[in-house]
Formats: sequence, structure tokens, C-alpha cells
Amino acid sequence: MRGLLLLLALLAAVAAGCSGDEERADPPPPTTTAPPTTTAPPTTTAPPPPATTTEPTVEEVALVPTPAGALRRCRRSPAVAPACPREVPEAPYDPASPIYVAESYPGAQAGDRVFSLQWGAEHPGKPELDRPPATVHVVVSAAVRHRGPVTRPAALRDGLLKERRRTYLALGRATWAGRRGTLSLAPPFPRGGIEANHLVFRWTAGGMTRQVSLHAWEPFTEVPHVLRAVVDSVP
Repeated sequence: MRGLLLLLALLAAVAAGCSGDEERADPPPPTTTAPPTTTAPPTTTAPPPPATTTEPTVEEVALVPTPAGALRRCRRSPAVAPACPREVPEAPYDPASPIYVAESYPGAQAGDRVFSLQWGAEHPGKPELDRPPATVHVVVSAAVRHRGPVTRPAALRDGLLKERRRTYLALGRATWAGRRGTLSLAPPFPRGGIEANHLVFRWTAGGMTRQVSLHAWEPFTEVPHVLRAVVDSVP
């Protein structure tokens, strides 16, 4: 009997030891997974601004004060003086040059007076080469009885100088610097005379017909703006 009790006590002790070892056992290692991958945010680059394309601009025809000697000559005639412009298209205007002309003289009809300021010469058949400052020709005239040239109507447009013209082209009416007048394009020389291929602004005031003209060039639609600036400079 006593031996049986000792055997049971021994078994109980062994069981208790096994239970304590299980409680002290280290927990199993955690399940390992592949380390997370870190992905850098995508680099965003602003698209380059679109290239700006601009049309080439054509430099405007500049105006300069009328050469002092030429202006004095223009004002010598009481009839022409009220139409003498104080500004003309820019050019060298060297009085010592053979291509510079500033003169006044009687017109074709009795009582007519004409003033002419010129730099350079016309390029026949190539009106695009006559743009100031290469060529400048301003004519101012006055007449007591002025019937005006024979004209036919036309629309103001580029290319007129390259068309065949035997008469003046009537381009309509205009009011510049308070002067109500008409615009016309003179035919080539010889029918256009001193105003050959000129754009002419003509008006009548106080019984006197006066006109200011400018040798034209292509593109022709540039010319009225320049002639108007010349007329605007008339006192």
C-alpha cells in the first residue's frame, strides 16, 4: 500500500514539472512575411509651355519734320502755303545729294502753283521697292480753277499699282483734319505727270482747290494711312 502511494506521488510531481515547462516555454516566433516594398511617388513634371508664334510685324513708315529749307520754299506761295505739311515720310533728305529735290514752280494752268519734295526715284514695275525711306515724293498744289482729272471708280486694295491704269482711279471721299475731300490714284507717267503713281487727297475751301499727294508703293493699303498723317500735319 505504501509503495502504491509513493508511485502516485512521483507521477504527480512529473506531471507538474511538465506543466511548468510548458508555461515557461518561449512563444513561437512570429510568422515572417516579405518586407513591404516602398515605392517612391511618381515624379510629375509640368509640360513645357507651348511655343508662342507671332506674325512678323512690318515696321511702320515713320514721319519726320519737313526739312526747314523745303518748308520755307513751300510757303513762298500764298496759294500753296495753307497746304504745306509740317511732317513727311522719313528719308535722309541731304540737300547736297543729287537725288534730293525741293522746288516750287507754276502749274500747267494759269494761277496754279506746285511744290515738290523728292528723295530717291521710282523703281518702274517694282512698286514694292518704292516704300519710304527708299523713295519719297510729296507734291502740294493749289489752283483757283481746278476741274479735276477724268476718273473711274475703284476699290482701295493692294495690287492697284501693278494693274494697267490709263486714268485716275476715284477711291472715294475722305475727311482728314477737318478737310472734306476726295482720294484718287494717279496713273503712271506720262499721263499722271508729276503725280504719276501718287495717291492724291484733294479738297476745296475758299474758292481754292488744294491737294497733297504722295508717291505710292505696295502694299498699297499702307499708303492712305501715311498720307493722312502728312495731311494731319498741315496747320
